Amino acid sequence: MGDLKAMARLYSYSYTTLGGSHKKRNKPCQDSSSDYTCDEFAIIAVSDGHGSSKHFRSDIGSEFAVKASIDEVRKLIENDFALVNFKENAPKIIEELIGAVYKRWIDDISNHMTENPFTEEEIPKDLDKSTKEKFFGTLYPNYYISAYGATLMLGLMAEEYYFAFHIGDGKAVFLYEDGRIDQSIPWDEACYINITTSLSDKNAIDNFRYCYGYKTDDGKFVEVGVEKNVKTKKTQSVNDNLLLNENQGPVSIENALEGKSRKKTENIKSRPMAIFMGSDGVDDSYRVGDNEKSLMNLYRNVYLTLMKKDKMDEAIESIHQLADKFAESGSQDDVSMAGLVRIEKNDELINLFYNQYLEERQAKDLERKKEQLEEKSYHLSQLQGLYDEKNSAYIKNKEALNRVVEDNATKIKEIEDSCRNFVKENGKSKAKEWEKHNDFLLKISDQIKEKNQEIEKYEQEKDQELDDSQKALEIKCYDGEDSLIPKVLAGLSNLKSSNLLYISQDGKRYKKNRKAINTYNEKIRKNQEAYYSKLEEMDEKENAFLKKSEEKIEGLKEEQDKAKEKLSLLMENEAKDIESLKEKINKLKDEIETLKDTSEN
Repeated sequence: MGDLKAMARLYSYSYTTLGGSHKKRNKPCQDSSSDYTCDEFAIIAVSDGHGSSKHFRSDIGSEFAVKASIDEVRKLIENDFALVNFKENAPKIIEELIGAVYKRWIDDISNHMTENPFTEEEIPKDLDKSTKEKFFGTLYPNYYISAYGATLMLGLMAEEYYFAFHIGDGKAVFLYEDGRIDQSIPWDEACYINITTSLSDKNAIDNFRYCYGYKTDDGKFVEVGVEKNVKTKKTQSVNDNLLLNENQGPVSIENALEGKSRKKTENIKSRPMAIFMGSDGVDDSYRVGDNEKSLMNLYRNVYLTLMKKDKMDEAIESIHQLADKFAESGSQDDVSMAGLVRIEKNDELINLFYNQYLEERQAKDLERKKEQLEEKSYHLSQLQGLYDEKNSAYIKNKEALNRVVEDNATKIKEIEDSCRNFVKENGKSKAKEWEKHNDFLLKISDQIKEKNQEIEKYEQEKDQELDDSQKALEIKCYDGEDSLIPKVLAGLSNLKSSNLLYISQDGKRYKKNRKAINTYNEKIRKNQEAYYSKLEEMDEKENAFLKKSEEKIEGLKEEQDKAKEKLSLLMENEAKDIESLKEKINKLKDEIETLKDTSEN
């Protein structure tokens, strides 16, 4: 963490803060940053220690890197501030400086290792056995370097020249007097996502790239960007630092520079007004697709903040807050931010940047509205789809329930009609049975009557004949003859013989008629039993049919009641939900129309 330092024409600042993810895991801050100013020049440096387990001393490695780079640059420039022939010898000067910084870093970590050997407790538990053996064994005596692995970037600005060098990820952004904003140090394509080159690489010196600029007679600056050594083919990884030939020490500066070829790009630019540097915790806070543009806008706004604030302490505090925000809710990685800024008032540049800021804010506002419009339109389509689905289901359910009520009402009416028809038809059948029974009774009554008449006639004739016989007897008994008793006995004998003869002739017919009457009575009894049995059977069928019909009607009414209850709940709940959805849809439509109007305006 650094403070604002003033010089005649420059401000410099540096600030490092612990990442949110490191706080949660109780890890140390692995970033380091520092700055230095004097009357003639200012320096900033940022280093990001690697986060994987095998780089368990990277916090110390980044601290040594920042200190070594600033110390070595100061030593070089303080011995020769003007840097005689910088224009002609800039690549040689910078590459020798890179070599000196690298050598100093190796010396510092070697001394630290000698004074603080690795302990079993210090080695992360998640390292595999073979990796642990490399740290403690003698087969790879220089493998300890990877424990201190870190990136490094440094920038220097003086009145007549500037330069910056970089190994690894993170970004450096340059702001120029004409409003141009560039990443002037060539980018290394070997650095992406969590892959990066490192000071702990075997060929670390070759992986440095840099840029420099010097002032010409017309006040312009010639700027040269120099890429890393083209012969460096291997991609170095934070997760798998490749120390080729691991039993060999660091490559000497002379060997590293000998016979190497670096691609250079030269441009004419206006005077640089600021150099900003940030670890990857800054650029990782932005979406990948917007990363470059967002960084340019970020540092332009930082420059405006420094220029427009009445008190520089307030400006620096706002930068600290911005870094803390990146660390807490952006990338959640450790964050380092450092900057060199010319403090001279340049209203034209400030107005240019401020107008760019306003345009950017308007563009962002428009983009935000477009995103809101897309989001709300999408939300509207989702709601409309949900509304259509629910409304369709509601209508279908309502129709189905109403159909149950109506169909059951129809069925109930049909059953009731069927019951009435059954009772009616059963009544007709009963009437027919009664007619048959009655006809039988009438017919057999006539037959019985006829037999009774014959019997009655027979009895009358019998009685008449008996009377006639008695009268004849009386006449014979009193016809004047002398002896009464013999005559009476003779008369009785004649009467008896006469009656016996009658009985013998007509008795059979009498008995036959009586027997016929008894038979008819038996038929009547059996017919009545059959008739009443038939009536009982018909009543049972009628009662069974009516009972079954009543049960059906009860079941149908129960279904009706349930359907009506469901319909009531449907009207109460679903209808409310659908109405609520409709209100939301209408509200969203209004919001969309408002957004369209404001976007067009």
